[in-house]
Amino acid sequence: MKRFLIVFIAIAMMMSLCCAANAEGDGYVRGFSLSPITWDDSALGKVAVPTGYQLQTEVRCSDESTCLGAPLRVGAQVISPDGMTTMFFYANEVYMDRVKTNSILQHIDGAYDSQTMIFMQRYRNADQYCDARVAMMIGYPLTFDHAEDMSYFDQTSEEFKQEYYNEIVPGLAQYGMKADWLEVTAAQRVYTFDLNGVPFTACITASVRGYQYTLPNGHVCILWNVPGFYLMTCPSSQFREIHDSLFTAFVENTQVSDRFIQLQDQLSDQIRDETIRQMNMVAAASMAYAAAMDSFRSASVASYLQGSSYDASARFSDYIFDRNTYETSDGSEISVSTSYSYVWDAGGSVGFSDNALDVPYGATLLDPIR
Repeated sequence: MKRFLIVFIAIAMMMSLCCAANAEGDGYVRGFSLSPITWDDSALGKVAVPTGYQLQTEVRCSDESTCLGAPLRVGAQVISPDGMTTMFFYANEVYMDRVKTNSILQHIDGAYDSQTMIFMQRYRNADQYCDARVAMMIGYPLTFDHAEDMSYFDQTSEEFKQEYYNEIVPGLAQYGMKADWLEVTAAQRVYTFDLNGVPFTACITASVRGYQYTLPNGHVCILWNVPGFYLMTCPSSQFREIHDSLFTAFVENTQVSDRFIQLQDQLSDQIRDETIRQMNMVAAASMAYAAAMDSFRSASVASYLQGSSYDASARFSDYIFDRNTYETSDGSEISVSTSYSYVWDAGGSVGFSDNALDVPYGATLLDPIR
C-alpha cells in the first residue's frame, strides 16, 4: 500500500510542476477494460482499467498488514496517462474491539489480539472509517468537503442487513454468545488538499459491517470488517467529471471473486472454532489456507474473468449503486450506472455515454441482462 502511494505522490508532484497550467488535461474517453488480479498463477479478482490508464496490482500474504482474520489482501492501482489521476482498490480488513473485559485480554489499538490473532481497533462506522483511512493514505492536511449521495443505499440495504443478521445470530448462539447489535453502513466522502500549489480532491468509498456480542463470561466484543475500499485522487477541476464516469465504473467493476471471499470465510470459521476449543489457531489457519489455495488453482487465469463468480462482492455493490449489468462479447459481465443510455463493446474495451453520437463505428451496443 505504501509503495503504491509513494509512486502516486512522486508522479503527481512532477506532473503538477509541468502541467499546473493545464489542469484540465487532454480529456479522456469514458471506457474501460477488465484485467485480472493474479498471484501464483491464480486470479483473485478483477479490475476495471479506464482507457489509457496503467495498472499495478499487489497481493500481500502473512505480512505485517495481514492477520488471521484476513490473511490475504489484494490491491490495485490505476494511473491516468498524465499521471494526475489515481484510483486505488484494497480488500479486505477485519478488526476486533474488546469493549468490556476483566481479564488480561485488554484492548490496544493496532495490536494483535492474542486470542483471535486479529488486529484490535476501536469500532468505526463507514463515515469514521473513511475519515481515518483517507488521512492515512494521503498524508497531507485534508479538508472534508462533502458526502456523496448514499440515498440509494439507504433505500435498498434492509434486505442485505437482514441477510447478514440471519447468518450472525445463529452462529453466535451455538456457542452460547448473544448478539447485542448489528450494523451495516456505507459511505462515500470527499476531501480537498493542496499538492505543490495545485488543488486536489480525494474521494473514498467503503462499507463496514460490524456486530457486538456478549460472551458467557460477560466479556463484550465487537467484530467488524471492511470488505474493501476504493480511493480516487485527481485535480479538483476535474473531480466531478472523472468521479461520475470513470471512478463510478471503477468501483462497480473492480472486485474480489467469490473464491477469494470463501478463503477468508474458511479461515475465519477455523479460527473461531479452534479459538473456542482453545486449540492451535495457527495450525487451523494453515490447513484452511492450503485447502483454499488448492481450490484457487483449479481455475486458469485465462478463463478467470469469464468463469469466476462475483456474486458475493457484486451483491453489496448492488445496494450502493443504481446500475445495470451487461455481458460483453467475450462473456465477461460488467456493470454501468443506469444514468448512461448507451453501453458498447469495442473489441474488448467497454464504452458508455448518454449520447448516441459517442458510439464508435463498428462497436456493438449492449443490452442490460439484469
